[in-house]
Amino acid sequence: MVEMLESEDVFDITVITVVYNCVNEISATIESIIPLLDDKHELLVIDGGSTDGTLKLLHSYSHPSYSIISEHDDGIYDAMNKGAIRARGKWITYINSGDLLLGFPTRLNPLYDVICNAVKTEDGIIYPQLNWKLRLYNTIPHQGVYYKKSSFKAFDTQFKIFADYKYNLYIYRDKVKTLVTKEIVAFHSLSGISNSSIARCELIKLLRDESGFYWYLFSMIRFRVLGLKKRLKNNLCAQ
Repeated sequence: MVEMLESEDVFDITVITVVYNCVNEISATIESIIPLLDDKHELLVIDGGSTDGTLKLLHSYSHPSYSIISEHDDGIYDAMNKGAIRARGKWITYINSGDLLLGFPTRLNPLYDVICNAVKTEDGIIYPQLNWKLRLYNTIPHQGVYYKKSSFKAFDTQFKIFADYKYNLYIYRDKVKTLVTKEIVAFHSLSGISNSSIARCELIKLLRDESGFYWYLFSMIRFRVLGLKKRLKNNLCAQ
């Protein structure tokens, strides 16, 4: 992975929000973050050049610690990397369109490079797990992750949907100094592209390349079993 360029640290935390043509979803996201801003926390929105009214809506909000950059990018993770480069916080986190910030962690320990917190979803709470299960599926939603900017490395933009999962595998494999907590800090929407059918091919490639054949095989079996359970549940509910 490539080291990120650093900007001057002015804030403790930079919340980065990546958005493109999400006029119906972005307001809830921004409105969950702005009330939490002050002279220690900034919000940096990276817009990909929206044309549906998103940009006008973004400019309707105002705060001294709120800024917007709108320009073409090469996808979600290219935009997320741009945000990391331009962030002015010692720590960075990503709350993208459709997600909600519920609060900041009560403590950011400088002895760690990554801090993983819990997130709420429509289906309940996800508590991060930094263990062997990562080889089977992504156990750490990025909405709950805080990266120390000075040691953050760029997301791999060859992956358009699961680069954050690859980053999690790097954290686990290279034993990056990571603190795992049960503190709930964000709401993670499960309606994003990473939960769509078009993500399947990329996920298969990632697991095959990063986890090895046997872990990949176990992961595929797991996904098939979960898919069968979901279909059975849906059939029972429909009766």
